[in-house]
Amino acid sequence: APSTQALAINAGGATIGTFLSDRYFSGGTVDTVSTSINTAGVANAAPTAVYQSERWGTMTYAIPGLIPGAAYTLRLHFCETWATTGQRRFNVLING
Repeated sequence: APSTQALAINAGGATIGTFLSDRYFSGGTVDTVSTSINTAGVANAAPTAVYQSERWGTMTYAIPGLIPGAAYTLRLHFCETWATTGQRRFNVLING
């Protein structure tokens, strides 16, 4: 069954459609590109402009209003704008 979107954040960017401007973060560096982003063939893609901004480096997001013990689905959208295949590696840690 379709779920209700609780929150969508455009990391490093402005409000675009249902994606709110970057908020609830601590740390990191913002960058943007003007490169056209092709989302053809990407299932449930965000608006293309969402992929033109980023927050990178050591950072945290603390999203308010979530209910402890409740189940949530988290979708992370990524777009590589400068490195070549296999150059970027990262970790995502959720709830500790």
